[in-house]
Amino acid sequence: MNTAFYYRVYRGTFYLWSLFLLLSSSQVLAQISIPGSGNCLKLDGANDYINAGQQNRGITNTITVEAWIKTTNFSYTWIVGKYSNSLGEDGGYHLYIIDGKVGFNGRDGSGNYRASGLSQTIVADNNWHHVAGVCNNGRWEVWVDGIQESFLNSGFSATNLTTQQAYLTIGNYDDYNTNYFKGNIDEVRIWKTARTAEQLRTNMCRKLQTSDANLVAYFKFDEINTTTFKDFSLSNNSGQLVNSVGNKATITSGAPIGDESLAIYQNTWSALKLSLGNNSSNDIFSINNIAQYTKGIHLYRVNNLPNSLSGISGSTPPNFYFGVFTVSPGKSSTYTVQYKTELELTDKCLALYGREDNAQTQWNLLGTTKEPDKLIKENENYRGEYIFDSSDLVPVTISGKAEICSGGSTILQANASGVSKFLWNTGETASSIQVNTAGTYSVKAFTTDQCFTEASIVVRAIEPSPIAISGESTICPGSTVNLQASGSGFIKFMWNTGATTNNIQVSSPGTYSIKAFTTDQCFTEASIVVKLVQPASVTITGESKICAGSSTVLQANANGVSKFLWNTGESTPAIQVSKAGIYSVKAFTTDQCYAEASIQIELLNKTDAEIVKASGLSICPNNSATLVASGSSGTYQWYDAATGGNLIFEGASFTTSLLTKTTTFFVQSTRNNQCSLGERTPVTVQVGVINADAGRDTTIKEGNAVILQGKGGVKYHWEPATGLSNANVERPIASPSKTTTYQVTAYSPDGCSSTDEVTITVIPRIMVVNTFSPNHDDRNDQWEILNIENYPEAAVEIFNRWGGLIFKSTDGYKKPWDGTYKGQDLPLATYYYIIRLNKKSKPIAGSVTLIR
Repeated sequence: MNTAFYYRVYRGTFYLWSLFLLLSSSQVLAQISIPGSGNCLKLDGANDYINAGQQNRGITNTITVEAWIKTTNFSYTWIVGKYSNSLGEDGGYHLYIIDGKVGFNGRDGSGNYRASGLSQTIVADNNWHHVAGVCNNGRWEVWVDGIQESFLNSGFSATNLTTQQAYLTIGNYDDYNTNYFKGNIDEVRIWKTARTAEQLRTNMCRKLQTSDANLVAYFKFDEINTTTFKDFSLSNNSGQLVNSVGNKATITSGAPIGDESLAIYQNTWSALKLSLGNNSSNDIFSINNIAQYTKGIHLYRVNNLPNSLSGISGSTPPNFYFGVFTVSPGKSSTYTVQYKTELELTDKCLALYGREDNAQTQWNLLGTTKEPDKLIKENENYRGEYIFDSSDLVPVTISGKAEICSGGSTILQANASGVSKFLWNTGETASSIQVNTAGTYSVKAFTTDQCFTEASIVVRAIEPSPIAISGESTICPGSTVNLQASGSGFIKFMWNTGATTNNIQVSSPGTYSIKAFTTDQCFTEASIVVKLVQPASVTITGESKICAGSSTVLQANANGVSKFLWNTGESTPAIQVSKAGIYSVKAFTTDQCYAEASIQIELLNKTDAEIVKASGLSICPNNSATLVASGSSGTYQWYDAATGGNLIFEGASFTTSLLTKTTTFFVQSTRNNQCSLGERTPVTVQVGVINADAGRDTTIKEGNAVILQGKGGVKYHWEPATGLSNANVERPIASPSKTTTYQVTAYSPDGCSSTDEVTITVIPRIMVVNTFSPNHDDRNDQWEILNIENYPEAAVEIFNRWGGLIFKSTDGYKKPWDGTYKGQDLPLATYYYIIRLNKKSKPIAGSVTLIR
């Protein structure tokens, strides 16, 4: 379908230009004091609802019930209903939600319960949906967002929905005071006719006027602080709020509802354009580029200012705004908004603002594409509401010097009043910029509506002759280099060091720059980077004190060097020395810069050996031991190995870390010169091992006992003591009344301990109820055996007074006895049972009385 729709309003009469169809005055929408969708009913799902009375409202064999809803509740809840079951008048209807889907069911006087089937769409998704139920003399339909999703043809031509006793309620099932709706409800309408698809779609996004005699209930819920809600139909049967207060009953509605609307449902959207005008100008609001998977789309207009102007920067927005609502899988439909105005955009700023729905108070400025007479916003999604605002454009000028020397700069100043920001073509956003190159500079001055005016200026450069710097660009520490500037036509030089000659001597690394000035004070500039070739850092590692008669290796450490040179004349990275003295090394880079390091070697004299004494210990796991050495006048050193190893402590008394296994340490004695006084003495710490065992987890019946099996020690202590015959023996008798975890602590002969746990699971006894009343009232309708679910092998048999078997269950008591035998209710009497909890247990016998 390639038709373009243009929809305008003049003096309350609608014209659809492409179809040339004049709509009747009865279809003109009523004005309301609250803009847009106004308020909606908010129900808590606990016990509040609307009671609209018992009047049948002229409903016989046809009806349409429709409403806008928003909920997240997947439970079985009623939206609108007036229903009497088969025990009553056998008539009525109810629009409901179950498993997040909507259905329309009822009774038609045939004795049968009719059900439309459930919608495919999940409506409990926290979004606004239009839901409707239609009964047309035996055909039951359910609609979601203007699309029929399920139906039933009952074949019953004498349909009668009349109910005189049932109450019309909004938000619950009145007969049982249950199935309370949790969420928001708006625009509840009940017709005594079966509305067509066109009628449902045409009216779902706009307010109705109430002159249609077929409209028998109409609730807008725009009231505030009241418990009485007006019925705007000719029936005029107001609804009363039950179990709530007026100031909690209504909130701002977010349903997509306006004063006027258009709707299109089809499968092909190529080249379709849907448009809506306004009463006061030739402005047109349009949508196009509609996604191909869209099922339906609504365009509506509200003929008032919105409920909030927050976020709109202008002061004169129009007294109307527009809305879009799309129907598509997963709210995925996209579309393009286009606002065409009769204003001249060359001297006016037109801005488009958007929000999702009427419940949002904040409007957001939309990033639009602007053409000479229109604004375009692409890639809008699902739904939205739109309003425009206009303001005068603000002129901007640029002041500043238009000629600069090469290498010089000038300040360009943008001059404008009442703007929110500037944007230069350099990317800068300040009102003034400093420029140092020739070219065209332009600036845009933006208002808060993101409209802008633009100005530009051409900056011309005066070019002096070039200058160059010659000289070495690298130096070693402590040396200098000569930098020479050369060029023609210059009268003055200025280095960044402060020197004013054309050549300078430098001894430090850095960037050296020079400005060479001409007679017109323009200058050219050059620079050179002098880098310090930093010699590699060098260190010497090795022992600085050695015992007489021994030697040590000195190692020179450096990266990125080409050679080493020791003061011994050697050129290897490492040398071996045995004499006292100062040893130094130079580390050279490839450019012959070097770093130097030195070390002093001292000789120490050995003394006579002394024998170190120390005794080992025995400890429990995860404890430490304190070892004491004696027998020497030197300094005691403790190691983790007999030779070499790591020095871990110095001193006579050494406390180990926490040990988990037997460990040997080694101690020696040294003098101040660090020469050893003898061999290392081994000292061993023995770590005892104990493992407690509380036995296997066990399951017992309530009232029985079990012997706990403690192992691994010579003494024991059990916790808790509750239910134990003795908490301090190896094998106590446990008789817990409930499932209990016991912890045993086992002790070794050395006093070391270990713990373990065992869980005794207690299965509770069964409790047999001796009476029940299976009256089919959902109260005590089954014979209960409490706790029998813990006995999956249980067998239950029930006999009558003559010994006849009337019930048997051999695989547990999964389906309790309901007082029937072969599907027939049994009479009031005493019956007898035998219960076997398993094949080995003793049977339990008794009687149960059935009462009605």
